[in-house]
Amino acid sequence: MPTWHQTCRNLIAGGAAILFLALPSFALAGPVITTQIPCAVVTTECVTITSTGQYSLRNILFVPPSTGTVMILFHGSGYCQSSNNQRGFVEIDTQILPNNTATPNGVAAGGARYFLTVEPVAGAAPNGYVPLNLNSVRVLSVPTIANRRYYFTMNVSRIDPNISCGFNNLSFSLHFTP
Repeated sequence: MPTWHQTCRNLIAGGAAILFLALPSFALAGPVITTQIPCAVVTTECVTITSTGQYSLRNILFVPPSTGTVMILFHGSGYCQSSNNQRGFVEIDTQILPNNTATPNGVAAGGARYFLTVEPVAGAAPNGYVPLNLNSVRVLSVPTIANRRYYFTMNVSRIDPNISCGFNNLSFSLHFTP
């Protein structure tokens, strides 16, 4: 009866080693967690918005080690403020998107919808202030091994002329499972 070493030598001589060498290095990849350093500007905001339109607030590049599923989390903070003694309104849709050309849908996967009323506060500076917490989660399939970029996109459909909004501490986290 051959020993274990002899059996291994026979397998290698017979081409079994080619099977191991032909396997891609990512075949044994496990879960991957990736985080992004938040944008942080000491004297101002990472992003300031004063008009309607579509804005890509942040993006992240992900290189998957294999096919699988990625859970994408986005977090950040913000505020909207009034610059005079008038009430102002803001309407915003946000969404985590796999490209930066699609229009965000606040009621779809990875989306959120915000309707804000900024009330005037006499004698205050800023003259009325509403804090805003940005959080979204989206799960997407990764059917091929290719670089992917994910975007946190905002569509501002209404922002009154006396209102400005600032956003800070914006960041992505990704959890990939093969």
